[in-house]
Amino acid sequence: MIPAGGLGFAHGRFSGTKPTDQVQRGQLTLNLADARTFYLPIWAGWAAIRLGTSLLFVPRTH
Repeated sequence: MIPAGGLGFAHGRFSGTKPTDQVQRGQLTLNLADARTFYLPIWAGWAAIRLGTSLLFVPRTH
């Protein structure tokens, strides 16, 4: 959780593509993908870092 919070705080956004359609006409192939960007607020990155750090100090029970 600490590394994920650090990445979220440092970058602030994550982007990726999702394949949607493929069209094939003879030798021509066309691939379509939907690009998405997810914006992460700075406070969410800090919250993940603080939560991960606090979990380090919670005693484990068996």
